[in-house]
Amino acid sequence: MIRPQTVAYLLFLLLDATLGSELYPYPAHQFGSPRSERSVRDCHVTQNRSELFEVIDLNTDVTNTLEVKLFEDDVPQSDPHRYAYGHLAIVGSALQTLSFYEPDHSGSCVETHTTQRTVSFTSRQHHCLYATNGGFFDLKTGNCLGNLYSNGRLAVNGKGVMNPNFGILKNGTVITGYLTEQHVLQLDFESLVQGIIWLVRNGTNYVNESMVMECGDMQTTGTMEDFVSVVSARSAIGHDALGNVLLLHVEGKTRSRGINLYEFADLLLNHGFVNAINLDGGSSTAITHNLTLINYPSEHCTSDGAYRCEKEISSVICVHAPCKCVHGRCLDHVCHCDTGYTGESCDTLIECSSNCSNHGTCHQGECMCSAGWKGDTCQVEANLSSKELGVFLILVGLITILSITANVYYCLLNRSYKPTRHGEHSLQMKVGTDNSTPNILEMIDKEVTGGDDSYSEGDDTTFLLRT
Repeated sequence: MIRPQTVAYLLFLLLDATLGSELYPYPAHQFGSPRSERSVRDCHVTQNRSELFEVIDLNTDVTNTLEVKLFEDDVPQSDPHRYAYGHLAIVGSALQTLSFYEPDHSGSCVETHTTQRTVSFTSRQHHCLYATNGGFFDLKTGNCLGNLYSNGRLAVNGKGVMNPNFGILKNGTVITGYLTEQHVLQLDFESLVQGIIWLVRNGTNYVNESMVMECGDMQTTGTMEDFVSVVSARSAIGHDALGNVLLLHVEGKTRSRGINLYEFADLLLNHGFVNAINLDGGSSTAITHNLTLINYPSEHCTSDGAYRCEKEISSVICVHAPCKCVHGRCLDHVCHCDTGYTGESCDTLIECSSNCSNHGTCHQGECMCSAGWKGDTCQVEANLSSKELGVFLILVGLITILSITANVYYCLLNRSYKPTRHGEHSLQMKVGTDNSTPNILEMIDKEVTGGDDSYSEGDDTTFLLRT
């Protein structure tokens, strides 16, 4: 006989699966506010704001590139009374340490059906010190929704939808807010992600203003109000007054525990956020630190519904260790070492195996073999074959001929000729005081002017070559 408790638990699982933990305020297959850029600009004029976005320079004067804090905060005026708990990551030198990745491989965000991965998978794939879920995605196709730049490459063009962005330009400028398609295509972004609801703007709670600008009609507004007011797990990215990038998440489960976006914005302000946008949350929320999952996902495991597992999602935000390559170059925040070096910083010289068998020297990890030896470790005696011997002898002969020719040419260049009587030419030579003997070529067919074929030290002697 089935116990009443078992029936109640099964009904709870059925209801939980029906409602789900996904948080999304727009109709299926639609992303972003249907409002035009002009409409959003008009809203900004009404609010006495001149720009669609806010900017600040990154903080580069830091000693710690990553600091992770665990918090438990009281949620004021919550009924019933609740606490918000989660993690805050403070990221310094974010231009060198922060990346936004597509799932599985480059280009996957816009494939017909995106191969989704967990945060843990992407964290291992890209060696992340800290990683969290990123932007929203299509629940049917898995396609990434909204703008996304990954390591300087435009992965997804959001086509100018008026929802908030958080990005870092290659010159170290941080941009938070609404961007036109022209902004996205023309500004030199290193990283960019798009969310829904600008939570904090210039140190103030900006949720109500965002709802106006990111909603289109009453039906959508109703969906947006539920998205904003329901308690759930939440994630955000932003920056503090110093220009450090901040990542914060709150644990929860949609409609059961967690925090709503009004409360979330106030919480961010308490933790030093100056600007912040809301990222994908609910069952997508997952955090890894040093390749270990550190939060409590709300997704039911497919293998056993009584337990909770990470959900496969799309884009992931990753914090790397600083890339300092001693003998190599940094590519996608990983050192690629020069020949002969290894290690995370390419600072370890690769030693040659077997000391090159004592028949060579080690150079950048490769054996340079002595004459007569060959092989990877100079372990093979290089006995010449008959063909190799023939080639060797030919080369020796050519070198010998070239050497003789060069000597003869040199001797001729060191003499000067001048006309004499009867069409003869004289070759002038200075006999040195070092008792040197004239070159043999100088002695051929010579006649000494004046009938004297002797010479003495210091004399200018003329040798006649008949022509």
